[in-house]
Amino acid sequence: MLDRWRELTARGRGFLLAGLLMGAVGWTVGRPDILPAGVLLLVLPPLGLVLAHRSRFRLSAARTVTPTRVPLGSEVTVTIGLTNLSRVPTGLLLLTDDLDPALGVGQRFVVAGITSNDSRVVSYSLAPQARGHRTIGPLRIRVVDPFGLVSLDHSFAAVDRIVVQPRVESLRTTDRTGRWAGGGDAVARAIVAAGADDVVPRDYRVGDELRRVHWRATARTGELMVRREEQPWRTRASLLIDTRATANVGTGIGASFEWLISATASIAIELMHRGYVVEVSDHSGKLIVGPLEPGAAAIAQLLDQLAELELRDDPILPQRRAPDGLCIGLFAPMGPELAAAVARWRSSTGTALALVLDTHSWPESQPRHAHPGHSAPLTLSDLRQCGWNGVVVAPGTSVPQAWSTLVAPSAVRRVQRTNGTGAA
Repeated sequence: MLDRWRELTARGRGFLLAGLLMGAVGWTVGRPDILPAGVLLLVLPPLGLVLAHRSRFRLSAARTVTPTRVPLGSEVTVTIGLTNLSRVPTGLLLLTDDLDPALGVGQRFVVAGITSNDSRVVSYSLAPQARGHRTIGPLRIRVVDPFGLVSLDHSFAAVDRIVVQPRVESLRTTDRTGRWAGGGDAVARAIVAAGADDVVPRDYRVGDELRRVHWRATARTGELMVRREEQPWRTRASLLIDTRATANVGTGIGASFEWLISATASIAIELMHRGYVVEVSDHSGKLIVGPLEPGAAAIAQLLDQLAELELRDDPILPQRRAPDGLCIGLFAPMGPELAAAVARWRSSTGTALALVLDTHSWPESQPRHAHPGHSAPLTLSDLRQCGWNGVVVAPGTSVPQAWSTLVAPSAVRRVQRTNGTGAA
């Protein structure tokens, strides 16, 4: 009985009290003409309870989320369809679609009564501001009877999940020739010098150098053949991302850590497009994802894993070395001891490249517990002494600008934003 009393609105409770009062007064003073009004007021709330309960259990709801995988900051559209399966119309419906706290507060809607076997559709948009696996739902509905006397809450158990992935920027236009990734010149040979050699001749392709022609195989097959011992068929690339909470700054989409993750995803995908087997580790050398063979499934796995990557408080030094091949580090400023330890993560062969983010100039805040001597230029200098090559990335620099400068034939020490373009 107490539950039914709680289901009544203030109006419903007022009707019951007024009906009891009118009935008592009419009976006491001998005014039977007011008794029908009192009975009506007493009957309406129970009638509203019956109608609300019928509507409560005869509603169906379906939610559609598009897309289910979305880059950070992009828009997600959520559509909710409600259908009244009962023979009586519903009253006013108050909808609340609960959201993961990282997506914001629950979305609320007011839907007018739905007639029998009729449907209503509501939709809303989200722009996730944090990476990760997020939930949408459950949907909660408050059913109000046509008289506004009763309200019932009902929750649908179904929830939908989305993956908020890091932003990926295309790097295909930053180096059309691909000389750094293997084309026969000194830079290419240095980068791809490590790997499993494939000495089996293959068919000649337009652009192959004549010095690679395998004359014996050419004479045997009658077709021009080239050898591939100078360029491994299975080149590897290892990426190291700085996940130290004390070195990164800012929050949300504008945080320095989000730039590093976006750069990691963009570079890794570019390398896979070029045929590299890619793996990604954090600054301690712990493997985050990989090795990944080139392909759509590998790209999806990479982005899903990076979606869950979080900052760490412990500055653990790398516990292992990267496998032979290309090594790329994405760092925030660090002291000389840590820089030397991280630099030793590189493989014994191949090329090591670094993007050092100038977080000291970041617009939002200064790094926590940052030492004034731990600047990006000094960090890059320490890395260079250990055989690395790289650039310092200033705030406002896009990932394509930084990557284009990093792989440029000439050595550039700093990337700056000047009128929307990168300049040395």
